[in-house]
Amino acid sequence: MRRIACIIALGLLTTGAAYADTAQGRWECLAYGAEPAAEPKPAAPTLDALGNPVEPPLTGTSPDIPHGLLAIYGPSYTYASAMANDPASGSGSIQLQDTGVTFIDGPLVANTKVQQGLLGAGGGTPVLQLNGESGPVLTCTAR
Repeated sequence: MRRIACIIALGLLTTGAAYADTAQGRWECLAYGAEPAAEPKPAAPTLDALGNPVEPPLTGTSPDIPHGLLAIYGPSYTYASAMANDPASGSGSIQLQDTGVTFIDGPLVANTKVQQGLLGAGGGTPVLQLNGESGPVLTCTAR
């Protein structure tokens, strides 16, 4: 009986850590409430001077809507904004929690007042919602 109780307790302890580990990795972030841009329509192939196909530039998200890439590995994060000279870009420290992450320092904390990232599932895809003092700031989806 004690053995079964120990196995259940160990399972419960490791489940929380495994859930927090899902926050680690690469995330694509968009301002909270903003809609992602529609997928660009394929254009007719363009050829260079030698007749090789040239990839058309991607149109992506409007530069007026804050968006970027977030990488979380171990006790640190790096955020790269798609907006030039965005003070939110840079690296800082985090602490993994059962429900996501807590931001300790760095430009997301200092310049956008992000405090925590809460894990959820949006349509089956892992979602990390970055919240600040006054509510949600960015919504990030796993890449």
